[in-house]
Amino acid sequence: MKFSLIVPVYNTYNYLEKCLHSLINQKNIKCKYEIFIVNDGTLDNSEEIILKYQNKFPDKVKYYKKKNGGLSSARNFGVEKSSGEYLLFIDSDDYLDEFLLSKLESIIKKNKTPDLIRINTRDVKESGEIIKDIVIPKYDNEIDLIKGIMKENALEVPWAYVYNRKFFIDNNFKYAVGRIHEDYGLTPIIIYKAKSIVQLSYVGYNYVERVGSIISETNYDKLRKRVDDMFALYSNHMDVIKKDSIKGKLLRSYCLEAFLNKLSILNKEDLNKKIKEIKPYIHVGDLYCYNIKKIVKKLALLISIKLYLTLYRKYKN
Repeated sequence: MKFSLIVPVYNTYNYLEKCLHSLINQKNIKCKYEIFIVNDGTLDNSEEIILKYQNKFPDKVKYYKKKNGGLSSARNFGVEKSSGEYLLFIDSDDYLDEFLLSKLESIIKKNKTPDLIRINTRDVKESGEIIKDIVIPKYDNEIDLIKGIMKENALEVPWAYVYNRKFFIDNNFKYAVGRIHEDYGLTPIIIYKAKSIVQLSYVGYNYVERVGSIISETNYDKLRKRVDDMFALYSNHMDVIKKDSIKGKLLRSYCLEAFLNKLSILNKEDLNKKIKEIKPYIHVGDLYCYNIKKIVKKLALLISIKLYLTLYRKYKN
């Protein structure tokens, strides 16, 4: 089995048919692959669609039901049960391009089973209208590739990578259950530990920006939890990712900046409290300077976190 396509499902009835259709109808694929669907206690009629595909394609579609535990729990469950040489995480409201697996098949063969493969992605509206393509230029080395992904603000999304399952299992990678931004919590660590990372210069994944997704969250209590969770995950990053290489320095810097940027969603009172809490754990030396923008950020952070955030809010667009 070459690929395990892990699809957690929770209340995505209106999108699931398109997702599963794209997985079944992969073109020019020579190897075997499995579609591993994890019903994470969905409350809508998604199971009707799942059973339809399982009955029609019993050799390819594997179906498991579990109590609701969240996206992290469903992904971890899928990894444990899967058997493919490579893992793909697919959100059940998104869909693949029809030639993605065949392209992956070729690049894996050419590169002798890399630990990690980065693919290009696309943001689309629910109607299918293209918002933008997230295309990472072709780089000749790993460090420039990481810098290029960071420049596009697209480093942590788990569905933009394809993972060697042995590498994933041997490192005991787990998404943090009960935490928002679990992708931020794990993806930088995966990249740090990967010994071989290759690019597939192909837009193979369609990310659907829909109303009601976590990215469109407006409830302030949940926004505040996002900051708290990111701080916990950031603290773990600092324990795991060492400044033992340029890659380590880059990823520590990314994790620091991503966390600091998230503080901008807090109101003034909560921001003041949070700054007092985190100040002992924020080390300016972790901001790695390799261009003029990073130097400016570091100088601002040397003065104060508030100045850093003022500049971030002003120039983030």
